[in-house]
Amino acid sequence: MPKTQVYIGYFPKTEKYSNEDILQLLEGQNRALRIGDWRILNRVDRGKQIELTFSVDPLSDKQLKSVGYRLFYGFGQVHIRERSKHSAEAKNAPAVAMPVSGKVAQTSLDSLELPTCSNSLTLTTRSSGEQSSEAAGSNMAAPTPNAATTE
Repeated sequence: MPKTQVYIGYFPKTEKYSNEDILQLLEGQNRALRIGDWRILNRVDRGKQIELTFSVDPLSDKQLKSVGYRLFYGFGQVHIRERSKHSAEAKNAPAVAMPVSGKVAQTSLDSLELPTCSNSLTLTTRSSGEQSSEAAGSNMAAPTPNAATTE
């Protein structure tokens, strides 16, 4: 039997959905993957997002690597990561020692920043180089023409 790979992903705004609902949504939006062969191993509610640990078949594992570990989900994308043996062991530890400027600091695993997907878009105009952030799907103004452009 081929060896499966274990991944961890954070799925926003899914606290109301069952594991099967999440997998069905993933399957409908990621046709190149064999999501029907995936198995949910663990589910952790993290407020407005769900952390899922799941096993993936070898063919999907290869495809995930080729697309940069991104899955289409809802109106955006989520990034997943391979669960390493070290992270599985560290999950049971109460704190992690992290070097900070030659000192050792203690931090709880729960306080670490979790990856999420984003629905924001950064726009840059060539004439001014200024950036503005707009929510995806909102009305976006067209960039103003460069003052040096002649008609």
